[in-house]
Amino acid sequence: MNEMSNLPAIASPPTAMQWPVNAVERMALCRELSTARLVPPAFQKSPADIFLVMNTLERLGLDFFLTIGECFVTQGKVGFQGKVAAAMLNSSGRLAERLSYSYEGEDDDLTVTVSARINGEAEARTVKVRLGDAKTTNAQWTKQPDQQLGYSGARRWGRRHLPEVMLGMRFDDEVADMVDVTPKPHIGPTMTVSDLPKAAPVEEAPEVEHTEPMRMLEPEGTEQWRAWAQSLITHVRATRTAAEIERWLDLNAGTLDTMRNVEPKMFRMLSNAIDLQRSTRTEMDSDAQ
Repeated sequence: MNEMSNLPAIASPPTAMQWPVNAVERMALCRELSTARLVPPAFQKSPADIFLVMNTLERLGLDFFLTIGECFVTQGKVGFQGKVAAAMLNSSGRLAERLSYSYEGEDDDLTVTVSARINGEAEARTVKVRLGDAKTTNAQWTKQPDQQLGYSGARRWGRRHLPEVMLGMRFDDEVADMVDVTPKPHIGPTMTVSDLPKAAPVEEAPEVEHTEPMRMLEPEGTEQWRAWAQSLITHVRATRTAAEIERWLDLNAGTLDTMRNVEPKMFRMLSNAIDLQRSTRTEMDSDAQ
């Protein structure tokens, strides 16, 4: 397959506009932007979140208007579509040349080798990623596997070679683990844990009709938490927009915080499953515009 062009790095990206330096003025601007229909649903009517994203993108040297559409909210943090990883690295000023990509193989054995030379170094650093090891259930991995693999390779290259640029940023293609939160039957006097049926993965969760987001009662005990998590992810999967997912999470934020403390492993897996659905809905919302 053809290699992507290896162009000179952009050390100082052009600035589209000057943002207010004063925090009060900038927040006033964010309040206006939060009413815009072109702002992703997760940030509409949330000027404080826009304020945080604006400052983050400014630090990364990325244009706010071009990048805000590639952002989403994930468990209180800003998340980015996979394509933003390469933009962060190419605009960081740390690379002597832009990231380059070389592909070989096919099907699940398709691999991409991402290469770039850091300023002041003679040799390029590389990362190799295999499709079968990186792909998720996101439909884009089937529609355009080489492109998605390139996104994943860029992110992994940055994590390994320029972690100070990537920091703790989360990307949609990092959400690979699926949560197993299938409700289990009550363990009675004649039933033991070994008698329980194997849980189905979350992608096999029963479908439900679309309903308005609501607050779900807080459970007690591991099995009730498992059933609660299964119910939440099932309803999240039935949503029609990314904004509806955020409403489900907002209404159940207190219970999710409790789950984080009492069932941390289950919480992590549930969060990964929700993030995957959020990413999918965000892409669908963008395609519909």
